[in-house]
Amino acid sequence: MWLLKLLSFFPLWFLYRLSDILYLFICYLTPYRKPVVLEHLRRSFPDKTDKEITQIAKKFYRNIADVLVETIKAMSISEQALKQRVVFTNPEVLQPWIEQQQSMIFMAAHQCNWEWLLLGSCAHFPFPLDAVYKPLHYTPGDSLMYEIRARFGARPIAIKDTLMEIMKRRSELRGFALLADQSPLEDEEKCWTQFLHQDTPFPVGAEKIARLTKYPVVFVNMQRVKRGYYEVTLSLLAEPPYAKTGYPIIEAYAAAVEQHILEHPEDWLWSYRKWKYKKPVYS
Repeated sequence: MWLLKLLSFFPLWFLYRLSDILYLFICYLTPYRKPVVLEHLRRSFPDKTDKEITQIAKKFYRNIADVLVETIKAMSISEQALKQRVVFTNPEVLQPWIEQQQSMIFMAAHQCNWEWLLLGSCAHFPFPLDAVYKPLHYTPGDSLMYEIRARFGARPIAIKDTLMEIMKRRSELRGFALLADQSPLEDEEKCWTQFLHQDTPFPVGAEKIARLTKYPVVFVNMQRVKRGYYEVTLSLLAEPPYAKTGYPIIEAYAAAVEQHILEHPEDWLWSYRKWKYKKPVYS
């Protein structure tokens, strides 16, 4: 870990040279989950040719290599430097709730650089963020990621402690951030919806939290402008009163994520095993 921390102090132009080398390894020399990536792309874009699928895959690998070195840089990058690289296009969307001292739920996805998204949000927002995360099994790695995510005041919350921690802070103005495009375990409650031409399960925790707290839900859309620079757009996904049945918030979130993927397919995390199991006949 000390080597990664040392690397973080090198300038980004140097780290991007390392990213160029890393790209060659993960795309060509020792392909990283390439069968998974190509299968997911073919199923998600059935109308695209093999050549088009290959081009998207190459761009994905190049981008994910950049995300890796940018995450290393996150160990030491200054708050001001990050604010210049992660720009929020419409922060005024949040002002009505800020004035009411109303906490909010932020739903994002594995688009672009989600680690910089969290840090950038902490740098821009005038209230603290609590980020829900799945702890890594590798303890030193988990500790390092916790340290990175907490740098600018975020308070990472292990997923199993989410409801308890949110209820503890109901009287405070806070933001609760979730990367909600992960796959729930097969025996967990889930929302099945059509996503990228496939029956796809989504976790329903955000919907349950919104109903319980009556917090508004904001979708956070991150877009790559150029290498090392991103724009973030906020949009209201849902606000109370909420339906007591079904999963309209999750459905709206899935549709928003899908639209972004269709516009910028190379920026989503295609190596993640999103479609691990099939939808049961009776569900």
